[in-house]
Amino acid sequence: MGEVECQIDLTERKTIEELEKRAEQKVAAIMLRTIHKVQKSLKVDIFGFGEESCFDCSCQFSKDGFKPAWT
Repeated sequence: MGEVECQIDLTERKTIEELEKRAEQKVAAIMLRTIHKVQKSLKVDIFGFGEESCFDCSCQFSKDGFKPAWT
């Protein structure tokens, strides 16, 4: 591995796993902020979460609004 000017030992497996975990958390946080910003500013469901969740929970829409199939 190349020379690195930091105090982290990149040869340790545990160190790499911790860095991967931190990166995963950072990416997830960025994704959630992006989703919330798009939903709030554009007021649209560009990712189709509402449609997908409807299929997952077996809901039905009526003129009264959302009604889960199990009620």
